[in-house]
Amino acid sequence: MTWFLDILPTGEVVCLYTDLIPLHALGPLQVTRASTVEFDEAAQGWQVTLCDGSRLPGTFRSRAEALTAEVVHLQTHWDDMSWIPKEVPDGNDAQSL
Repeated sequence: MTWFLDILPTGEVVCLYTDLIPLHALGPLQVTRASTVEFDEAAQGWQVTLCDGSRLPGTFRSRAEALTAEVVHLQTHWDDMSWIPKEVPDGNDAQSL
């Protein structure tokens, strides 16, 4: 899976959080939850719920499948995510989702 960093004109870095990239090296982090992955007992599968309350279609048999679908969805719809804070007061924070 490919990970990317969006560097804004202010120098702020916006990205999906991953332990694969040492984001702390960029400075203090501001982390905003974009979604949750939880087991749905009634559906007997894993569901991805976005922060706006909508769900990805389908139920996933494994948590790993749900996590992969979550990341693919967030990366695919990156430009549509207008709820992402675009500015921080001092302009020096690294931010991730």
